[in-house]
Amino acid sequence: MKKDIALCDLDMDYITRFASYLMGKRNSSKVELHIFTTPESFFSDEGDYDVGLMTSDFMEVMDFKTQGNIRKRYLLSEDNYNKESELDWVYKYQSMEAIIQAIPEIQEELNQNVQTEEIGKRKPYLMGVFSPMSHELQLPFAMALCDSIKNQGRILFLDLEEISILSSLLNTESDSNLMDLIYELSTNKTLGEDAIKRHINQFMGMDYISPFINPDDLVQIGEAELLKLYEAINQMGYETVVLLLGRAVPGFTELLSHMDQLIMLSKPGDYYNKGSKVFLDYINRSGINANVTEVKLSMSAGNLKDGTYCIEELLTGNLGLFVRKLLEDGTVSFGSQLAYAG
Repeated sequence: MKKDIALCDLDMDYITRFASYLMGKRNSSKVELHIFTTPESFFSDEGDYDVGLMTSDFMEVMDFKTQGNIRKRYLLSEDNYNKESELDWVYKYQSMEAIIQAIPEIQEELNQNVQTEEIGKRKPYLMGVFSPMSHELQLPFAMALCDSIKNQGRILFLDLEEISILSSLLNTESDSNLMDLIYELSTNKTLGEDAIKRHINQFMGMDYISPFINPDDLVQIGEAELLKLYEAINQMGYETVVLLLGRAVPGFTELLSHMDQLIMLSKPGDYYNKGSKVFLDYINRSGINANVTEVKLSMSAGNLKDGTYCIEELLTGNLGLFVRKLLEDGTVSFGSQLAYAG
């Protein structure tokens, strides 16, 4: 039996994108969606629904409705720390997949009769970010890319730089990092999904694994060890994996050939153009069939003062706007697997 779901939000763009994502899921035929973008239309509706996902404007109207019922209501909250709410709620500005996972009534319908082995066969869309001249914003750019597409499904970010400042930027410490996971993969014939999940952290709706601590870690591991890491990630059900590539990644050439898209970061100016040309010549000489997109990022981290750097503001500010524009105008695209919805 289908579940009737009411989606209620004043933001028509957001709620229609969420509906599109929901209907694109496996077994979406088991749910029927009803979209309301004004409290007036919701108030006059007489339908009964199994689940209602609604912002506070619609919650207020619900208390005065005399006809129509919603069996289970969830507040679509713009506050990620809505501890005072007496209602069940989900945070609006996280990945759409995370929202679905937080609503059992929807999740059980979509997952019904889905075989785990079939999910494991779906490989994620693999995006790489690389800068031949080591742009100082290559890490924030890769994170802004993850932030901009996180609503399209589960996303994993891997920072494969020799010297990464990711943990410092986030001001976090983790009990494990990429080296620990690679070691477990190399010493176990099979490593279950739950074991891999222990190494995964979250930030602003994206999953990530803490990077290597020492430059020697990345240099000392071999191509075979990294291959096991990629194979394990392929089984985790991510729609997208974003790799920030350093200069000493084992099997660098082989890895590029498996990229669905490689974003080459540069800067305006003849000096930086030469670096880009040398890298593209290397791609051609190596016979790599890579989909390379050059992005000239003119902004700099040099004007950020000590003690005022806030990665969240950078991702949602000018850099985030720049990345979202690249996605909107098609400069950075996702082929046939993903379509950016703004």
